[in-house]
Parts: sequence; structure tokens; C-alpha cells
Amino acid sequence: SFWAAFHLVKDETYNLNTLTSGKLNFDGTLRWHAMDEFALFGRLYRGGQNFTDESYKQELFANMGLTTDSFLKLDGWEVGVTGYFGNTFNEDSAFNPYISGVAGKVSWEANTNGRGSDILDIDDDPLAGTDYAFGFGVGTEYEINRSFNLEVEWMWRYFMTQDDTIWKNIDEDWSNTHVWALSVGVTYMFF
Repeated sequence: SFWAAFHLVKDETYNLNTLTSGKLNFDGTLRWHAMDEFALFGRLYRGGQNFTDESYKQELFANMGLTTDSFLKLDGWEVGVTGYFGNTFNEDSAFNPYISGVAGKVSWEANTNGRGSDILDIDDDPLAGTDYAFGFGVGTEYEINRSFNLEVEWMWRYFMTQDDTIWKNIDEDWSNTHVWALSVGVTYMFF
């Protein structure tokens, strides 16, 4: 899964969340098909974002230790629902398009020098926490054979990393995190 950075920038005012860049990540999902057109699932993911290598943007936060090697860890779990449209559009097609919605929890931290290193802070308040996460996506399965499907999905993920009481200046310091996740995977059917 490639998590491309998605930024909301007001008046060219950058905060740490708008300095992230894309990164390859991975996840695993267990899915139960309640009906042909409907499935419930649980997913674990190990993800994150790199930070920009544009020096003029890094300089804004150099005093707190931000570098090109800094990393925003985003690990968590989610539960979701998927609605399939393959039989509605064309019963004989190997493609099975779908939409998904997810909700879960994310454990996050902004690290100084890669995953697991020291945590960046703002005024001695570490940039770390556990918060809710949401997402919405579209994708399709392609039936390879009775046991295997190839799957491609594009999902917007929203991580509620903002806390107005700890980091008061959300426009210039720290806010919520968004990513576009483009995933490719293989599904094995147990039944």
C-alpha cells in the first residue's frame, strides 16, 4: 500500500502535518462475506509518512529537530463494511467493484530519525498519541480463480491527531493527518 500525502494548506501556512510525503506501508485484513454484495472486515496496518526533503519548508521546524529522516508513525486497526456491485453491473464479469467505509484507532508519533527514534515535541509536549481514524474507499476485485482474487483499492484515510488543548496553534504547528492510500493485494478465499 502506498500512502500518498494529502495536505490542506491555508494561505501558504505550513504546519508539520503539511510537510509529510508518501511512503510504502502494509496491512492485513480478515473479511467475512455476510452476503454476496456485503462484507464485514477487520484490518491491522503498519503505516506512516516520511517528511519533505524541501529545505525551505524543513527550516520552519528545524529548531524542534525536523529533518528529512523524520518519520510520522501511523499504526493501528480498523473495522469496516464493504458493498460490492459486480453482480449488479455484470454477473459474468471477473471484476467486482466495491465501496468501503472504515473506523478504528491509530497509534501515532512523530519521530526525529525514522520509526522508533526519539519523539518530536512542541513546547515539551510530545507529538504522540492514540486517536480515532476513519476512511472511505473504492476498489475492485478481479477473480483469478476460485481461491484467489487480485484487489486494487484507493482510500482516503483521516487520522484525528489534532488536540487543541495540548497543541494550541493548529494552523502553524500540528493538526489532523490525511493520506490517500493506493493498495494492491491478493485475497485468498477460505470457503
